[in-house]
Amino acid sequence: MLLPCVLLDPSPAVDKRIPSSLAVKVVTTSPVEAAMVAVSFARIVIGLVLFVAGLAKLRGGERRFTAVVARYELVPAAVAPVLGRWLPWAEVVTGAFLVAGVASQPAALAAAVLFTVFSLAIGVGLARGHTHDCGCAGPIGGRLHWRLMHRNLALTLAILPVYAFGGGSLGIATEFAGAASSWSDAGLLALVSLTAVAAAGTFALQGVVTAKEREATA
Repeated sequence: MLLPCVLLDPSPAVDKRIPSSLAVKVVTTSPVEAAMVAVSFARIVIGLVLFVAGLAKLRGGERRFTAVVARYELVPAAVAPVLGRWLPWAEVVTGAFLVAGVASQPAALAAAVLFTVFSLAIGVGLARGHTHDCGCAGPIGGRLHWRLMHRNLALTLAILPVYAFGGGSLGIATEFAGAASSWSDAGLLALVSLTAVAAAGTFALQGVVTAKEREATA
């Protein structure tokens, strides 16, 4: 009885007959690449937060948000309608830039400014005893609370690496021509300063309110 046999040709010609499509490619990711992807993810999440919040304000109507701005009692009555009209658009545009990765550094700086302004407004409102709607997300927003300031502070801290690393590796990497170096230096200093102001303001205002509450219950 004859048994079939298979001859294995050890010659290099065998390798040439193997289709290249069957080759297995091993893709490795360096820690730097992983960090850049994480920065991109943070940039997109922060951008979505701003975009959705601004869109919710627009859907709620200009009059409604203007009334919320007026309740904070931080700006003159003539300025409230201006903020009520344009502040939601500032959030939408900044959020869209961050999500798309367009001009990531200026957009990150603008986001930090927005978060800092929102935090200080909420803190001053709480210090004055206000309990009205925060206006953070249009009709679905909640009332003033310290956790809103903590959230904004966390978002401001998260925007630091987004600025420092140019928005990460995912997105449309475009910056203003001829101004990249100036953004990197002056912008980072401004961003760190805003973060420090937001942190100091958050805990200082919370400390003042807590002290008042203790005196009232004593």
